[in-house]
Amino acid sequence: MNQTQVIDYNKVTIFPLGFRGENANLLHERDALILVQKGKVTHLVEVLDKSSYQEWGWYHRLVKVLCWKPHEDWWSLPSAEELLGFEYKIYSGRPYPLENLQATYGEKWESNGGLQAFKTHLSEKLRQHDYII
Repeated sequence: MNQTQVIDYNKVTIFPLGFRGENANLLHERDALILVQKGKVTHLVEVLDKSSYQEWGWYHRLVKVLCWKPHEDWWSLPSAEELLGFEYKIYSGRPYPLENLQATYGEKWESNGGLQAFKTHLSEKLRQHDYII
């Protein structure tokens, strides 16, 4: 990522999140996304723009970081399963907004308080592991 495209000012970080295909257009403004890389939750972000733009063969959406551990080695982060409370097995490269992630892959939460219970669980886990919120 070109660092000149990153806005990092007064504890607000905005950057273009790249997708390999037009799946970026499945997202809506204000969707919350959990970014999982190498089995670790690295960021919680919010989509800021209304549609994607194409650059260098990628489709980009502007996102604002809601939660992350900027100075942490990613290998030391807790597993996605630990933070999410269910087995995380998504490898499609397709974006899954938080609401869709819960409904599609969080069967545990459907019978245990739904989306609000999932959000509460996730918030508690992120705080417990000292993610910057």
